Amino acid sequence: MCALFCTICAWSASGFEEDGILYQIETRYNNATDKYEPTGGVIVTTYCDGITKEYIGNITIPATVTHEGTAYPVKGIDSYWCDLSKVSNINVSPDNSYIKSIDGVVYSKDGDTLICCLNRTEFSIPEGVKVIGEYSFGYCNDLTTLIMPASLEYVGTFGEYDKLGTKNLKYITIKSTTPPEAAYDDIVCNKNGYLYVPKESYSLYDEHWYWGGFKHIQCIEDGVAAAPGGVTIETGTGSAVFTWPKSDNAVAYELKVLKDGVEVCSLEFNAQGQVTGIVLRSFGESEGFKFKVRGLEADSEYDFRLKAIGENDTEITSYTGTFRTSGVATAVPEAEESIVETARYDINGRPLNAPTKGVNIVKYSDGSFEKEFVR
Repeated sequence: MCALFCTICAWSASGFEEDGILYQIETRYNNATDKYEPTGGVIVTTYCDGITKEYIGNITIPATVTHEGTAYPVKGIDSYWCDLSKVSNINVSPDNSYIKSIDGVVYSKDGDTLICCLNRTEFSIPEGVKVIGEYSFGYCNDLTTLIMPASLEYVGTFGEYDKLGTKNLKYITIKSTTPPEAAYDDIVCNKNGYLYVPKESYSLYDEHWYWGGFKHIQCIEDGVAAAPGGVTIETGTGSAVFTWPKSDNAVAYELKVLKDGVEVCSLEFNAQGQVTGIVLRSFGESEGFKFKVRGLEADSEYDFRLKAIGENDTEITSYTGTFRTSGVATAVPEAEESIVETARYDINGRPLNAPTKGVNIVKYSDGSFEKEFVR
């Protein structure tokens, strides 16, 4: 792997331009001679020998390029120096023996290494990629969401040296059960973002020297988010179904949902997982409880805090985490067809005939409940 990085990124003081593309003579470090020596190939760049080249729109990378009578195979892109911020698409000749392009993203010919990704808001790295090359996301200033495959083994520095490359990257999903090795401590610019990892590997990521530094680490498995300790959250459009284990000696449970640090929902349950005298569906008293929170915004981030409370209001255990609802965020929440109100209660569980001032508990036809504040 290291040889590939050196090959692609090595610096040379000799370059030339042909057909609108600036090329740099590729060199590789030779341990025996302690020198960088030409490999016989070239790489695409935007800066060489004091020459700066700007690429706009579509660019095509050939299999070989001829300069002053010498044919050079084109072996890669110098992602560190190559400013592709104004490029909309990269096409690599199918005859190129070293690199290939898929939907404008450049990979090594065998597909093992991602070499260069153009600016976009979301990207899912295809399965089979083992290495994210150095500075391969160097000019993806609009990238917010990135999904890494289960095959990934190594992650090079994402952004350009001044950390502009991935400043907006906020959601990273890694499907690999083994945390990929990382190049440096600053490969991803925004560690305040959300890292989603396989449930069975949560502790490995949480204790990892690099990935463990993320502020938010959450487990994702089959569309269900899981927080440490056994809490799962199945998200829908503007809703989230919470399932949590029963805690011995708990006399009550408290669930709070927050958005941007502001509490949007607060619910209290008794020892049987029931909300203030209203019996809710549980999946087995010996296992735990389930509750659906509705009325949340679609495609939005939320934090949650769930506590098991014992006698004298003592805290037995607590769970915290983050989740994101599905659907498309709209100015006015979309109505959910066929889901209607079937009953209404006050905070003590007494039936109400109409909305009544204060806290109302509303039951819906899908079996879910919602706390409503009536003024």
